[in-house]
Amino acid sequence: MKRRCIVLMLALALSGTSVAPAHADPGRRFPFGKDNVAGWRMMSSAERAEYHRTMTGLKTMAECRTFIEEHEARMEQRARERGAAFVVPTTDVCAQMKARGLLDRPE
Repeated sequence: MKRRCIVLMLALALSGTSVAPAHADPGRRFPFGKDNVAGWRMMSSAERAEYHRTMTGLKTMAECRTFIEEHEARMEQRARERGAAFVVPTTDVCAQMKARGLLDRPE
């Protein structure tokens, strides 16, 4: 039995799947990536991590909208400086987060 658990955990680790501890807040997880973040490909891994920390720390729809507007303005400027195309995702990440109960939650 112990060997099966070890094999299962190894298989999960190799597949990139994580097993969250029971005390983890699964509601705070949200997938951010190239499909829903403006300028994702122009961001460094540190910037992506900071973006994720900031977004998951937001509490209200207003905070989210303000942060997204500021982020998109920075990414649009970066794209102009690099001569790259700037595309705003059609996905409304703030609306998706609210639908999952991650914004405007009762305290």
